[in-house]
Amino acid sequence: GIVWALRASCMGESICLQGLGRRSIQGDAIWSRWGLPLGFSASYNRHGLIIRGLPSRPKEPMVLDLRDCPDLTQPIAAAGVLMRRPVELTGLQTLNGKEIPRLDALVQALENVGVRAQAEGAHSLTFDSSTWNPTEAVHAVDPQDDHRMAFFWALIGLEQPVEWTGETTVSKSYPHFWADWNV
Repeated sequence: GIVWALRASCMGESICLQGLGRRSIQGDAIWSRWGLPLGFSASYNRHGLIIRGLPSRPKEPMVLDLRDCPDLTQPIAAAGVLMRRPVELTGLQTLNGKEIPRLDALVQALENVGVRAQAEGAHSLTFDSSTWNPTEAVHAVDPQDDHRMAFFWALIGLEQPVEWTGETTVSKSYPHFWADWNV
């Protein structure tokens, strides 16, 4: 769900995430409370969670503690880039123990798109993308068989042309992601 909320935020869209209710225990339910810092408003109706991108993107630094949901780091970092904001994410201690060393992979991905990033030990990530400008050059990207990195690159691809390898990586968590994303 968060990748869709961040897409709505970055693109100024509105969407309904059907079936995601107030009492959901999924990590994705946590982020709905962070609407304003992430650039969207969130409300519920009988169908699910309604996300509306704010008319103007926030410019103040994005500072979030992700200790309760570190798996959301990659899409949140991508949104920080697209919103061209300074970002400080903490609570990332478990990221390098996932399918791949996610924090290391994220730092490398950010630097590949021209954003200088710094990991403080294994617990935080900081970067300032306020001067980031996408290029016309197509970036060859590989999510390294990690669906969370694929979501990072999908969001970056909204502004920076990317060429994929490993598109099937998302089949673990969202088998129809690309069909839905490219609508």
